[in-house]
Amino acid sequence: METEPKIGPDLIAQYRRACRPSYNQKQLAQELKVGFRTVQGWEKDGVAKAHDLFRLVAFFIEQGVITSRNQAEYFWYSCGRQRFTIPAELNEVLDELSSAEHTLAALPTDSVPKVQSIGNAYIPFHPNRLFIGRTQAFKHIATALKQHAAIVVINGLAGMGKTQLAGEFAYRYGNYFAGGVFWIHFGEEGSISDNIVKSVGDAGTLLDLPADFAKQALPTQAALVQQAWCDPVPRLLIFDNCEEERLLRQYVPRTGGCRILVTSRYRKWDPTLVHPVPLGVLRREESTRFLSQHYVTALGGAYADEKSYVTEDDWQSFDEIAAELGDLPLALHFAAMHIAANSALCPPSDYLRELREVATLNCLQSTLQHESLQEGVAHPTNYEYSLERTFAITYNRFCADDPTDALALKLLARAAYFARGEVIPQQLLVATLTPPTEQEMADPSTHTNRALINRALQRLINELGFLYGEARHGKYGKFRLHRLVVDFVRQIDPDAEAQAAVEQTLITQTRQAEEKRMPVSANVLTHLRGVADTAKVRKDTRAAELCEVLSWQLYQQCQFVDGMQYIEWAYAVNRSILGEKHPVTIENLEIMALTAHISDDYPQAIKLYDDVLALRLDICGTQHNDTATAYDNAGFFFAHAGGDLIKAYDYLKTAVEIRHSLNLINSIDMAYSIRNLGCVCLWQGKYRRAERYLKLAWSIFQQYPDGYLISKAQTLMYFGELAFRLGDYARAQAYHQESLLLRRKAHRAQNNDIAESLWHLGRVHYTLGNYVQAKAHFTEALEVNTGILSTYNMEVIRIHSYLGLVALAQDQYQESRDELTYALKQWEASLGEDHWETATALFHLSLLEQAEGNYAAAQAYAQQALAVREQKLGADHPETHEAQQFLAQLGGDKAKEV
Repeated sequence: METEPKIGPDLIAQYRRACRPSYNQKQLAQELKVGFRTVQGWEKDGVAKAHDLFRLVAFFIEQGVITSRNQAEYFWYSCGRQRFTIPAELNEVLDELSSAEHTLAALPTDSVPKVQSIGNAYIPFHPNRLFIGRTQAFKHIATALKQHAAIVVINGLAGMGKTQLAGEFAYRYGNYFAGGVFWIHFGEEGSISDNIVKSVGDAGTLLDLPADFAKQALPTQAALVQQAWCDPVPRLLIFDNCEEERLLRQYVPRTGGCRILVTSRYRKWDPTLVHPVPLGVLRREESTRFLSQHYVTALGGAYADEKSYVTEDDWQSFDEIAAELGDLPLALHFAAMHIAANSALCPPSDYLRELREVATLNCLQSTLQHESLQEGVAHPTNYEYSLERTFAITYNRFCADDPTDALALKLLARAAYFARGEVIPQQLLVATLTPPTEQEMADPSTHTNRALINRALQRLINELGFLYGEARHGKYGKFRLHRLVVDFVRQIDPDAEAQAAVEQTLITQTRQAEEKRMPVSANVLTHLRGVADTAKVRKDTRAAELCEVLSWQLYQQCQFVDGMQYIEWAYAVNRSILGEKHPVTIENLEIMALTAHISDDYPQAIKLYDDVLALRLDICGTQHNDTATAYDNAGFFFAHAGGDLIKAYDYLKTAVEIRHSLNLINSIDMAYSIRNLGCVCLWQGKYRRAERYLKLAWSIFQQYPDGYLISKAQTLMYFGELAFRLGDYARAQAYHQESLLLRRKAHRAQNNDIAESLWHLGRVHYTLGNYVQAKAHFTEALEVNTGILSTYNMEVIRIHSYLGLVALAQDQYQESRDELTYALKQWEASLGEDHWETATALFHLSLLEQAEGNYAAAQAYAQQALAVREQKLGADHPETHEAQQFLAQLGGDKAKEV
């Protein structure tokens, strides 16, 4: 008890109130079959007779209120009216209780015992000698069950290994429960009483029951067993597959020393009643060990000798098999049995290939079709026969006529058509439901309201266990549907409407992000890819649209190769169905052009940009916003990589004029055209005009405070470049830092945009003479771009060029030469010898040659740079003047040398 009781008969009142449930005086009198006034007298003056005191102590021991010999003796001597000698019968009870309690107290909670033979137990299956994992679950269960009257619930999805874990716990810890271990199957409510009687063996030999127990009727037998559970001795009762709290409350003993271990798919248990132990899939290393152990055993080896039997390829196959099966214990068991049965003929890699072939050949991409996961495979618990049947037990509990279950089924079907096994945001799942009409909104009883949605989700999560809810602050925001449950749901009830709803929801949400020039979250991108891959088998326009929006998101994530594959597939499908002049087909072509541009395939980009512009002019005419977009995209390409600033300026000016004529002055599209025009003016050295255009574009972007972060960041970067060229380095640094912050916020992960801002900041520090900081920024930018952009990409080459300049400034001439020479070769290979970027690389090499005193070489490089700049940038461009002034300086240096 929590506080030290008072000496005297007041103890009786305190102990009866401490019972669970508590007793009043009248109820206590009824339990002990004495008069009400007798109990009143006991609590006022003490117990007058020894046999009454014995009955009272024994009752409180059964109730679990008195739990030790010392406590019983204290009660005996405090509540008797006079000092009675403790009778032998009570000593026997106390000795048995004391021994049992000491045994239970020794139950380990920081280690997991090995499997032991249990003398007094009914467990319907043998221990699994190849059992692996669940160490933390064992410890959690053991710690909880040491508490008096503890009820522990192992809950989780069907196939997670709940029953297996309960059985293994019983074989490892059963001997710590002096009263024995008793397994009662709760799968069918009508059979529970029969299973209670079955748990005590023939004629009740596993419990101290009356001699005529076997002759009694079933209800009487069950009642006698349940009465015996109320003894104070600790016992472990395992209620397997108990899916309702009502049943648990009905059969759990109200008194005595029993501890209860429950297995259940149900999750919403009363926290004041049970200790929950949620069971998830195995950790990957446990899954691979599980498969390997079965494989080695089948080959006749011991697990300790695995290195003699399992190759590196086998380990890799086991890892990938576990991934295909989502680390679900039941599926892994079936796979292990199949691999073991065929170990002499086929390596694990063959089974992996078969699993994937089944998923590929099946239009629903279901691995459940493989023979290893079908009927006929034995399992240690003797309960499961196949994954389908296991999942069906839960699925069949839905009642389609019930509104909550009907909606739960609808949500489950939709969850099954997202990417297999991935986390699904609640908002995204709910968005797949058809929005109510205005008429339905006027009458809440006619549409799916929020309360009904919540009840349906609770049904899926807590009552049936299909969805794993990821709670935050007590609320579920995300869910996960196991990949094999996805296969089951798609297979048992293919739902084209659910699939269409998921696809359209992903398209809509991605389009909404595109409108604000924002990337979708990584989670949504994962679903978009998974859903698109599934839809591609149809080769229809909706599948093409999925691939189109996916390709644009991949473009923004710098996954250009994958992005190009998806958009090329979409273009081929739309061209076949809609024709090459359909607006959707042309949009696909436009994305292909942008992807070719950023992935450095410049010849292909030029061709595609020209094709798009020709098609837009042919179909839309000269005065259409889509035509303006074609001019805009092509113009930016010629400015960025095409090396023709005059053509770029003309194209962009045309785009602005078209949008102006269409009265799109303050549109986002106009903001892009004006900003790009300002960028071209910046590269042309027309700084005042560039500033004017950039400010106009910025004023439009500012009208949209909650979106267009990427576009705003790029505009700030151009402001920073303008300030840099004007020599205002503090302002340039501020702009680039603000641009970097916006880009980090928008992209949520490393991205080439972030690398671009780092490069700009590094260049400012280099110019200011902060070479250590400059090199740190350049190095980080290069690390970000590694694996994202090709070595021919302009941004990557610029980084190498400036790393060479930093090395030069620190008199590290060989390192400088390596970087600058590399940059020149890359510029010449990607853009040609007559591009102004190539001229910049030549100019940088001239600086190196000057520093080393090689004036002739420096002059040669500078002259080549000047020739290109005069041709491409014009005689009045600041960079042309820079080359002229440097040549003049070189002439003076050479004269001094002579």
